[in-house]
Amino acid sequence: MVRELVHSFLMDLCCSLKHGITFCDPSLGTSGKGGNVVLLHFLLGLRPATEDQVVADLLVNILKVCPDLLDRYFKETHYSFVPRVTSAWMDNVRLLKKICEAQPDISKSCKTSEFIPLPGLLSVAMVTTVPAVCNIIMLSKGLNLPSTVVKHSILSLVSMVLRRALRNTEHRLSEATWPRSQMYTLPAVQEFVQLCREAVSEVLPDMNNLVALWQSLLKQKREPTDGPAEPKEGDVSTVKTRSDDAEMLLLKAAPLQVICLYQKVVSHLVARSNSDFSKLLRGHR
Repeated sequence: MVRELVHSFLMDLCCSLKHGITFCDPSLGTSGKGGNVVLLHFLLGLRPATEDQVVADLLVNILKVCPDLLDRYFKETHYSFVPRVTSAWMDNVRLLKKICEAQPDISKSCKTSEFIPLPGLLSVAMVTTVPAVCNIIMLSKGLNLPSTVVKHSILSLVSMVLRRALRNTEHRLSEATWPRSQMYTLPAVQEFVQLCREAVSEVLPDMNNLVALWQSLLKQKREPTDGPAEPKEGDVSTVKTRSDDAEMLLLKAAPLQVICLYQKVVSHLVARSNSDFSKLLRGHR
């Protein structure tokens, strides 16, 4: 009872722009000003959100209201996002995804009522599009680890970044959106979209790595099991086999989905790749 009351109080205090101690920073922390420093120190002092759902809920909601804290929180938090085959890393990634998915699909940079030079507008857009902890080294390392769970988690992160970038670029180029803006001409909007695509491409794994991952998954074959009797329906071994098959099927689909998003968002990376994409069709039925 006391825990619920405290949680409710903190939600009102920390997540209300009207009644709380938060204030809106249109630059999302890119202006270099102090920002919501009190809340940042409060978040860094919380007990691990990966171990307490109530704390995680509070953390996610504060960062949803104060996206200006996103970059600083990820840089100063004790959570490690360097890919490892550990349950702690998986918990950290799940928390990262919760935080990112709570952010609005369309960046506030697309809804600004003030003129912001394109470089500054790009910085604002990237805050909620690409988490500060995601970079080409981190993502590439995760894809190279032998764990299928880690690989799938990394592909899920890449997919999330690309989908966000796609929604924002499509929104910017929408015929119903850009004519209403009296600050940016269509050529300026197109330049901004190109800048976004280039910025996103800088954190993404090489296309050749994705193709190589797909080919290695195709080569993986389940070793035949020895034994006189076939497994019966309901046997633990049968259930585990089906579970493994489902997991492998999801993992095989993930690289293809990401490659499709590459083509939609960062087609210049696909064009630069020297991979033989016809190989993607081999063994795929």
